[in-house]
Amino acid sequence: PPTKQRGARQRRGPTAATRSSNNDQKKSMAESFKPMNTPLFWQKSLSTIREEQEYLDPCGMEATDDVIDHLVGEQVQTIGQLLQRTLSNRNNDNHYLGRDADHALRLGTACSGTDAPALAMTIVQEQMARFQMPQTLHYRHEFSCEKEPFKQSYLARNFDSVLYPDIVKLTEDLPRDVYGRETPIPPFNLFVAGTSCKNFSLLHSTQRSDIEDKGCSGETFLSAVELLFQKQPEFCIFENVIGAPWAKMQEYVTGRVKLSTIHNQDKAIKKISVKDDNRKLRFATDGKAIRAIEIPKQVGVR
Repeated sequence: PPTKQRGARQRRGPTAATRSSNNDQKKSMAESFKPMNTPLFWQKSLSTIREEQEYLDPCGMEATDDVIDHLVGEQVQTIGQLLQRTLSNRNNDNHYLGRDADHALRLGTACSGTDAPALAMTIVQEQMARFQMPQTLHYRHEFSCEKEPFKQSYLARNFDSVLYPDIVKLTEDLPRDVYGRETPIPPFNLFVAGTSCKNFSLLHSTQRSDIEDKGCSGETFLSAVELLFQKQPEFCIFENVIGAPWAKMQEYVTGRVKLSTIHNQDKAIKKISVKDDNRKLRFATDGKAIRAIEIPKQVGVR
């Protein structure tokens, strides 16, 4: 056989593995998402399924479904008696939501993803029935709000609730749903929002942004707060990363600032400059309303 010349290089075309890895890198998250199977009863509405006493499993027939049911079942057993006493109470119509259809928890979610709160409440209902508890938890899923198209597709296929595309536009007079229709927000008394954590996360420690910097995290959180103040539901739950400015977020949500922490700069994500450090929390009134006209960086005031 002919001998190879020293220093000569053989050029080879890209292998199948190389081509495959390059193609995988170009795929977006939505393109790489492949559902395991189609949900059961996908041609029926939730009302029809309830009438026929069949359960729509939004996750299809995954092997891990029983694990989730078992975990939720353990929690239901742990707080079962407390939950039963609460649902059985008839003394106050305003504080014992969920006890019957007329006092149902009416759920609205934002940055919904797969809408885990709605799934969790459904599993709680199932577990309460499994343990033959005399009272059950009544709830209605009123609306979801999700920006990612492939997650919107999941929500549209598995829930009959109203679906909105953008939390920033939820506070408009007539927000539009994902189909472009002007759809008023249904009445709700429980609001759950897992607003963006991108700018708050410690994984981006060199590029973290505060709420007022109006990054994705700040914008979605302030939009959720604005919706709270407009609609004023009885309950709200916020979810985010541990590195989020929780103390300041609490001030935004409750509208209360403790005087003892008003100068605490640890509530802000970024280091506060000398110029901003000299700012004070100042208010002014026009006889009808009190408005904040100067706000330090470490204080969460609308």
